[in-house]
Amino acid sequence: MVTTLLAVSNADGISPVLLWADPSSHRLLVQVSGVGTNWSSAETPSGTINGSNATFTLANTPTDNPIIVVGGQTQNNGNPVGTGADFIMTTSTITFQAGAIPTNGTWILAWYHY
Repeated sequence: MVTTLLAVSNADGISPVLLWADPSSHRLLVQVSGVGTNWSSAETPSGTINGSNATFTLANTPTDNPIIVVGGQTQNNGNPVGTGADFIMTTSTITFQAGAIPTNGTWILAWYHY
């Protein structure tokens, strides 16, 4: 897991920006370029949570790396680029990797720009 945080941009004091800790360099990284002007907060993706379904769909296509939380645990999206991604994004589709598929009785929330 890569710890991901949500912060507020100092440019306007309102817009959310993503922060994450790079485990190899121990640096706090900020993603701000190329993001959309709209923000989805705590969206529940569509899809059946049953322990075997790995594919879920967001209402919009993210313009940046989304924050995905499953049952209270932030999922690693492989950013910064590296191994150990819990999920892969393709347009608005989240595909969880083996070992990270949400189990029955848990929940999924997503935060992202679009």
